[in-house]
Amino acid sequence: MAIIDQSQLAGPAVTFGRWPGWIAEAIPVAVRVLPYFFSLTFFAAVMAITLLLVVGKAAFHLFSLASPLVFVLIALCAWKSGILPGGAVVRSSIGPRSPWRRFFKIATPLALVIGGVLNLIALVAMIGADAIAWKSGVLPRIAFPMELLDPEKRTLLVILYTTAVEQQLGLMPLFVVMGGRLEPFLIAAVVSRRITWDEASKIQSSLTKSEKFCLGPMRLLVLGGVCLQASARMLDATSNWLGVVLLLMSICGWLFYCSLITVASKDLVCVKNQE
Repeated sequence: MAIIDQSQLAGPAVTFGRWPGWIAEAIPVAVRVLPYFFSLTFFAAVMAITLLLVVGKAAFHLFSLASPLVFVLIALCAWKSGILPGGAVVRSSIGPRSPWRRFFKIATPLALVIGGVLNLIALVAMIGADAIAWKSGVLPRIAFPMELLDPEKRTLLVILYTTAVEQQLGLMPLFVVMGGRLEPFLIAAVVSRRITWDEASKIQSSLTKSEKFCLGPMRLLVLGGVCLQASARMLDATSNWLGVVLLLMSICGWLFYCSLITVASKDLVCVKNQE
């Protein structure tokens, strides 16, 4: 049975001095996951955009809100870090005890209330707009908009791809990573099957204020993607390829982030097996 080594977070284990090592290890992990990342996100984006074109904005938003994409990505990083078997990636990310299934238990009540109200307001507006589109015959769009393949509009294809991916990677993590009960590295530790949810809660309660301060950038890094997206909008990505590059950097930033919290969990959560 796997149990927690109680010395894993003792003394200087969680310090800012750990960060250079985590970053150095996270980069090659992200590179190894990159081909899977683009294949996975392309598939997820196609599904989301199909819903947007055929059903409407509300279906697109609901699909993005419920997408387990970020947890699948963490599991892929755990696999390429050597701490999770490749055959366990899907079960660990969307299985019975996955963070996707336990979403409402992981997110804090305040995050759920605020996020729930804001998303409900947005959904009501989207449903109204979709209803008008259906009545006027704008929806459903069955044929692919071939004009997007025109040379002067190809940037729109990249924007559609990055937007669909960003929506799926950004909505749920705001509840779990930014407004969750557990530190992000503990989420990664559970996904990689190194600890259980009960053990993660015990570690969380044992963290000192100093340790939480050292781990704080793991939550704040999420804001970096928001800044990149804002910069892309200011540059008008529809006509400026630099803006498109910033959007691609934003979604690739999620890959690096997932790699980072995974290697941090590998470092901070030491598990020993006993008969």
